[in-house]
Amino acid sequence: MHLDGNTLFAMTGGMIFLSALVATLLYKLNTSVPGPRGWAWGNILVGVFFLLRMLPAPAPEWLSIAVANGILLLGQGYTYMGMRQFVGLPPLPAVPYLAALLVGTPLLWLLDDGNARVALVSTGLLVFSVATIAALVGRSAGSVIGRRLVIGLFAVNAVMLAVRIAMALGSSINMVPNNGGGGGAMALVLFVWNIPFVFIGCAGMVLMVAERLASQEARRAEALAGEVRERERVARLLAESERQLSDLVSSSPLPILVVFPDSLTVAFLNQRAADLLGPSRGTAIGTRLPDLIDLGEAGERDAMLLAQALPPGKSWETETLARLPDGRCLWLRVSAAAVGFARREALIVTLNDITAHKDLEQSLNAARQKAETALEIQRNAMAEQRNFLAMVSHEFRNPLAVIHVAVDDLTGAGSELAGKSVDKLARIRRAAQRMRKLVEDCLAEDWLEAASLSPALQPLDAVEVTRSLCADLALLHRHALLAVHLPRGPATVMADPSLLSVVLSNLIDNAVKYSSPCEVTVTLSVEGGMVWLRVHNPGPAITPTDLSHIFEKFYRSPSVGRRAGAGLGLYLVSRIMEAHAGRIEVDSRDGAGTAFTVWLPQVDSPSKGLLQDSLQPLRTETVG
Repeated sequence: MHLDGNTLFAMTGGMIFLSALVATLLYKLNTSVPGPRGWAWGNILVGVFFLLRMLPAPAPEWLSIAVANGILLLGQGYTYMGMRQFVGLPPLPAVPYLAALLVGTPLLWLLDDGNARVALVSTGLLVFSVATIAALVGRSAGSVIGRRLVIGLFAVNAVMLAVRIAMALGSSINMVPNNGGGGGAMALVLFVWNIPFVFIGCAGMVLMVAERLASQEARRAEALAGEVRERERVARLLAESERQLSDLVSSSPLPILVVFPDSLTVAFLNQRAADLLGPSRGTAIGTRLPDLIDLGEAGERDAMLLAQALPPGKSWETETLARLPDGRCLWLRVSAAAVGFARREALIVTLNDITAHKDLEQSLNAARQKAETALEIQRNAMAEQRNFLAMVSHEFRNPLAVIHVAVDDLTGAGSELAGKSVDKLARIRRAAQRMRKLVEDCLAEDWLEAASLSPALQPLDAVEVTRSLCADLALLHRHALLAVHLPRGPATVMADPSLLSVVLSNLIDNAVKYSSPCEVTVTLSVEGGMVWLRVHNPGPAITPTDLSHIFEKFYRSPSVGRRAGAGLGLYLVSRIMEAHAGRIEVDSRDGAGTAFTVWLPQVDSPSKGLLQDSLQPLRTETVG
């Protein structure tokens, strides 16, 4: 069989264009598969190469050959890029253009020998074949058989190209068949190889795409099956969740409904809710909630949608006065939270009947108002009582003062009176003193018991207050020996003058009353930022039993006998010290007597030289 060069070029070119048509169809019909576009352009350009070689050259032969070979290399470059894209590698757009530019045109133009040009072009084709094999080896890309077929095809092609290069460089035979059948049998075989190469390559591309599509379809089918399984699982979970929700609602001790918030339709309710609403379970389901019960603003659609919009785990709650169709009114605590039910968004609504709680709350409010009214009446009565006591005490002071003055005048005229009258005057004076003391104690106790007690604190010099008060008390207790020891400088404290006088007078009166012999020592000093005042008497010690009660209100020891007193003195002293942020201490021992010490915070402390603790006797007087 005789085949000339044009016939071989025509046959090979036809196969190339057929392969280009197949690649184009693959690209157009399967745009999701990368690669066929590059294959189509590669085959088209190779077909142009064969077309240029068959047609008469419109330009000089050397230029026509150079351009045709450049187009051939460019087509092989596009085919290589298509293979890279098919297996997921990034394209290299500069490679085919550089090959066509550097190898296809300038170098071929410089070569005069045809075999040299064949060797150069075959070398470029060999590079693309090896690069294609390297791109496809080790990668699946959804194709196994087709990829292996193409790898084997390009491997055989590389071997054929290597043989052609060797023969072109080592032989003088023209490697391009001509019209006369020249070139030899081997050159003919190497050239005829292009026909099965194109055919098998076309089949390989179709098989690769078919396997890719089959793989994609299998993955899509698997994904679809997985989605179907997932939906079935979700449906089972939803059904189980709805069943659990229904069981939970049914077993709840509270009235519970499941409501669709968009339509306010009842989807489910438990028996307690049915008992509360009145209709049976069957007639309530599917009924709008406002037709079953009027929940006020809590039952409006906007409130339900607000509860639905809360994040998971959060609930909406309010209290409302609900009205039932039969006219009953109930106080309900309504709470709602978003749930899924019947594959729709729903709300689980709890209706907690708090009517009894509200009734009790109203009863408690009424009782509290009554108690506050009674307390206000009591406060007014106590205020009136205090006002009356203050008025009586004030009115008692004037006659008591008159009695004292009269007794003092009569005592001054003692030479004119019999001894018996003097004794009576002394008893009148003592009775008047006891009356004065009782009035002052009662008035001070009333002050301390007042809920609004607030001492009128002001800076006081404890030294001057003690000196003045002791001088007054010495006149009242003329039968007693009163020794007073004070520091040289002032000792300033914040105190109420009237209440501080009550403290000192009570301590001195008690010391005079219970001392034997009747000797009282008053000592004032400053120590560690505190001002302390001690009143000591050498009388009998206070028993341990009495020590734990002496500061209690109205407490009097059984050992005091018939001594006058109301049991208020030490109680008043203790309360006054508390009101002044001070304290009181007692030290009572057999043979040492009893000492009461009160402590008050010092303010505006002077220099240490003025507060040295050298005690100076102020007054020592004995009146027989």
